[in-house]
Amino acid sequence: MGSQSVTNFPMLKMTRIQSLVKDYGPRRVDAETRAIKIGEAAVGTLQAASNAVAELASKPKRTTQGASGTGIATTTKAQPTSDFNQTLMSRSVNEGLGLILTLVQQMKKNPRQVFEDSGAAHGRYPIVDIGAFLKNAHSGLLTQAQTLTESAFAANEALPKTIFDIVSRKYPGEKELVDVGRKKIEKALRSVSSNDIVTTYYENVAAGLIDLVLDASRGEIPPAQIDRVKKSVRDHFIPKLISKVKREKMKQK
Repeated sequence: MGSQSVTNFPMLKMTRIQSLVKDYGPRRVDAETRAIKIGEAAVGTLQAASNAVAELASKPKRTTQGASGTGIATTTKAQPTSDFNQTLMSRSVNEGLGLILTLVQQMKKNPRQVFEDSGAAHGRYPIVDIGAFLKNAHSGLLTQAQTLTESAFAANEALPKTIFDIVSRKYPGEKELVDVGRKKIEKALRSVSSNDIVTTYYENVAAGLIDLVLDASRGEIPPAQIDRVKKSVRDHFIPKLISKVKREKMKQK
């Protein structure tokens, strides 16, 4: 499951994504709609784009467990789930979710210990230290082969981004988030709900995976155009995608 590649797709699919990205413009009247179409084409999970971008998985899967025991139940029967969804439910992604949920739980019980264990107790940039701690812990839970997969890369990068997002939402007025002190970090992590953590983490993982697809299909499109598209897809498509994924998971339980 974790070894599946979301960027190993034929030229036809790459050309489809390139055409959508090339014509995107933030001031177009259909900018939001086009961003959604690009997201659909990248992950192949929604509407007609699913048949053009992703192959359907057919192998049965088993339940995996995260570090905190928050396993994501996958079905034992073959289901019409795209390669992207299989990647999103991979062990590497699940392990990352378990790690960040465990850290937040421990922050509510013993914040001083969390800062000590993460190396953030005395550093100048504690939020950076916590992010690095999560990334290192995540890599340590995976085999060498698993760390090379796209799902592992996206999950690893999503960990510090999720911490940053949680703190940023709590303190939207902070100009330099890296300068946020331990007290504010503690308050933000103690007040965030588990549902918000799960949603934010999965959105960051999905964004990372879609970014890989867009980068792989860029061709001669300027990097600045790709960056604009990534932001628009992040704003307009990914929240809808993760909401859909979470609903599907609830139906499987």
